[in-house]
Order: sequence, then structure tokens, then C-alpha cells
Amino acid sequence: MPYPQFSIQTLVFSLLFAFCFSPLAQDSGPSANLLPNPSFEEEAGGGVQGWQSRAWSGETNAQWKVVAPGRTGKQCVSIGSEKGADAAWTATVAVKRDAFYRLSGWIKTKDVRGAVGALLNIQNLPEARTAAVLGTRDWTRVTTVFQSAAAAELEINCLFGGWGQSAGQAWYDDISLEQLDSQPNDTQAAVMIDTSARSEAYSPMIFGGFLEHFGHQIYGGVFEPGSPLSDKRGFRKDVIAALKELRCPVVRWPGGCYASGYHWEAGVGNQRRPTDDMAWGVIEPNTFGTDEFVALCRLTGWQPYICNNAGNGTVEEMKDWVEYCNARKGTYAQMRKDNGHARPQNVNLWSIGNENWGAHEIGYKPIEQWAPLVLAAAKAMKAADPHIQLTAAALPTREWSLPLLKLAGPYLDYISIHSYWLPLWGKNDMPD
Repeated sequence: MPYPQFSIQTLVFSLLFAFCFSPLAQDSGPSANLLPNPSFEEEAGGGVQGWQSRAWSGETNAQWKVVAPGRTGKQCVSIGSEKGADAAWTATVAVKRDAFYRLSGWIKTKDVRGAVGALLNIQNLPEARTAAVLGTRDWTRVTTVFQSAAAAELEINCLFGGWGQSAGQAWYDDISLEQLDSQPNDTQAAVMIDTSARSEAYSPMIFGGFLEHFGHQIYGGVFEPGSPLSDKRGFRKDVIAALKELRCPVVRWPGGCYASGYHWEAGVGNQRRPTDDMAWGVIEPNTFGTDEFVALCRLTGWQPYICNNAGNGTVEEMKDWVEYCNARKGTYAQMRKDNGHARPQNVNLWSIGNENWGAHEIGYKPIEQWAPLVLAAAKAMKAADPHIQLTAAALPTREWSLPLLKLAGPYLDYISIHSYWLPLWGKNDMPD
């Protein structure tokens, strides 16, 4: 369903990117391969020298093997799983900071499906990864060029799964990590602006934001009862004034990972008690809940967007939350009225889950479990209010999104795809 559209000068929408496709600037040829045992010819302790097996989920379902023959030489390594796993062969190497590198290798697959698939990636530089190989493919070369930034060493993964679990089998051989003499031309872009083209419309919703219960986003951030800087409801007047300047159209709450352990009834009414925050391991006072979030949205001009608990929550809990916010009658509508909010709060945007495709999330679910849950939740929530717009956690893969859409698509308005483009978490830093 479209949002109100605005006009923007074609300065933004007519950007044409011209790339130089020569592989390297002043490339003097390949440098030494920094990886140990890159063709896996040297065995050690039932595995291969310089490489270790590891798993993030599905460890008991995964099989790490040294198999013959390889693409070249006598052998290669393999990862397979019938039920699904997120696993890798991993090697750690020392690198120079802020240098350019090329990671490449060869991958063969048989019936690989689910999650991202078979690829090469760098554990401590998550956006440095090759294209994934899925299905059944003969030996396929994959490659990516990246900058090491502040990293002094890199964890190189021959990855099977990735942000979820894959099934099938993949083989890896002839893996290479080379330092480049200079910045590759194909990472440099020229921007040309066509000022004569017509203006285009865009949705303001692409500039939305996100509010979660960790750090000082909520307590000591937007909400601090008793502070001389706060209004009588506890909202920080200086923070609200700054947020209004952003003119943010929509904000999602209460998470994030936090949503997958959050039970909304703990955060409404006059008898609130602290609870354990399962996501971040702290005590949640619950003094900021649904009613405070909606009031904050009214103050700032945001459209409220609520992310449901699809982790350890229930379908009934999701439906009841919609009723509490939007219904005119019923048990939970009366609860809202008893809490001092006679009129429906008209929360239009709702998400079923956050990142429930990932093992890091409370209540991780593979797609075989996720799609039926989304269908049941969507039916229940739209029964409570047929006018709401629904989205559900998804991955940018056919193996995840197509089964989800096939089963639950008629009840969804969007799907919610997350990606962390700049790996700067945990440090106060900015990209170059």
C-alpha cells in the first residue's frame, strides 16, 4: 500500500555510476597467498593443517570432511548437512591495517539450499564476502576485494549457511588471500548528474528510524522521569527537540533482538514490575512501554511501528497487542481504557518478528517453522484489525522469501530484510 509521495530533484534519482572494470590499478601481478595450506593438501589430526571446523548453529547436523579428489591436487574440504547447519572451515591470518586484499577460491555444490548458501567470508569484516553458490553447481570461482580497515588479523571462513542454516553439501578448494599493491579501480566510482531529467517521486518512509531498549536509547535518552530536563510525563524535552529536527517519518520499537523476549503486558498499566531483559542481560524496569511509545511518536511526529515478539511470544499475544492499541471494544481495548487511553491508538504498522531467521535471536526458527507461524500470526492480527499493515522478518534469498510469500504472502504488505552495511558496531567510528 503506497505512502504519501513527495517530489525530489533528479539530482538524487538520476545518479549514473561509471565504473572502471580493469581489475587493478598498476597491478604488478598476484602477490603471495597469505592463507595456510590453501589447497588443503596437508592433513593434521583428522582435519587439515591451518584450518579449524566451527559452527554457529546445527553443529550436531554438520559434517566436515577432507575428500578426494580436489579441484586441483589430491583433496579438498567439504561441509554437508541433511537437516541444516551454519558452519565453516576457518583460518586466521595476520594482515596490514587499511590495506586492500582480494579473497578468492573455488566452490562446488550439491543441492545447497536455505540461508545464504556456500561462500567465502571474513568473520570480523561481515560485509567482506563473495557471492554465494546455491543449488547444484560444478567448480565455480568466487572472489571479492575489500579493505582491512583497522583489523590486524582476519578470520577467513569457507562458509556453509550464513545468517541461518543451509542444507546440502559444498566443497571448497584453492582458497587465496592476496594483498593488492594499490586500491582497485573497480572500487572507485564517478558520479554524473543529469540535471535535465524530470523529477521523480519517492516515499518518505525510506528515512525511517529505530528505537530499542539497550544502552541509553530509552532510559536516560528519550525518557528520564524526574530529570529537570524532562516534562511531566518523563520525556526529555531537549532530546525531543533534537529528534524533531530529523523529521523522521516512522520509528520501529521495541527492537531489535529485544523484541524477541519482550512481553508487552509487562509494560502497561499501573502495576508494572521489573523483568529480566533476555536479549541484553539487564533488568528492564518496564516504565517505558506501549502507551509511552505511542505518546513519544505523537510528540515527535513519527508514525509508530511495533515489532512483535515472535521469539518466545505467542500468536495470541501478538493479536492481543493489536487489540490493545487499536480496538474499540474487547478485553484488551478495555484494558487500554482503564489505563487512561479511551481512544484507539491507531498503530498501523506491525512487524512479525525481528531476525528470527538467525541463531543469534531468541526463538530462532528455520523457514519450515517460520512461514506457518507468520501465517497464523498474520491471520490473528488482521482479525483484530483488518486495516493494519504487516511485515515479517525475511532474508534476501529465494530459499527463505519464496516459501514465506507462498504461504503467508496474501496477509503481508511487506517483508523486512535486514543488512548491516557498515560493520562498525562496538566502536565509536565512522567509515572512510
